[in-house]
Amino acid sequence: MTISTAEAWHVNGIDFYVKATVPPAGIPTVAKLLYLHGFAEHVDRYSEQFEVLSSRGIEVFAFDQRGAGQTSREKKKWGMTDENMVFLDLEEIIRRKVGPEVVDDKTAIPWFMMGFSMGGGICLNYAIKGQHREWFAGYIATSPWVLLHPRTRPNPIVYQILLGISKAFPRFQYFTGLDFEFLSRDPALAQRVRDDPMCHATGTLKQMADTFDRGRKLLDNTYSSNFVNRAVLIIHGDADKIVSYDAAKDFFDSLQITDKTMITIEGGYHELHNEIEDDRKKFQAELTNWILEKSGAKADESLS
Repeated sequence: MTISTAEAWHVNGIDFYVKATVPPAGIPTVAKLLYLHGFAEHVDRYSEQFEVLSSRGIEVFAFDQRGAGQTSREKKKWGMTDENMVFLDLEEIIRRKVGPEVVDDKTAIPWFMMGFSMGGGICLNYAIKGQHREWFAGYIATSPWVLLHPRTRPNPIVYQILLGISKAFPRFQYFTGLDFEFLSRDPALAQRVRDDPMCHATGTLKQMADTFDRGRKLLDNTYSSNFVNRAVLIIHGDADKIVSYDAAKDFFDSLQITDKTMITIEGGYHELHNEIEDDRKKFQAELTNWILEKSGAKADESLS
């Protein structure tokens, strides 16, 4: 049985909820994963995914980001972050968690960074501009927020108005109107999200403006040419109606590194880790075996 522990880390003036899921007794750790969750959610939603990984020897360390989850439970704190704080927080957590294991920019047990949706966009940007991007053996983005899907994307005129307002009122909070039915083909998921008070789909104008800009930058070939020379995996459902599958594919195609893989889950929606069983199992197998392969460990055929 895997073991999960949670604690509070004081970082940049606030207490972060951090969670570690480690392999059960008798299963050696072959890789470690730093996980970044998506917009307006929290890491306790990933228990099944983390247990699958840790049961195969992949230790997972995750945290609720500033403005979300148990790090920012009070409504007045929802979405209270921006581009600068996102990466200041991430750098400090990396220094504290990964840093002690680094010798000459390498770790004895390889570390990977993974992000979902908004977290996927943060992950890919870190591989381009992160201070310690060479500490990681690989980067994984699932359903990364490069651009929103046309069904979810705001009207360009409305967006420009919001962008202008965000400069004057950056901390203004608003409900984004996210359609939970687009998260998964599992009909029970949308209701579980609605019932979860920490999945409030609320952000600030500054947070959202910075998230849009962060994604668009990935399509700038000059910017993305600085991507660190590490293995990359992108997994995306081609029926995602939250973020654009085509934009993620454009980014992947333009990426100027050789060790890159993009896996398409046909018919998959946004939250592949919460999809219908067959697709969820396929996602778990592809993810786990890629990490095992890049770690030099044997793939787990029982997942296929």
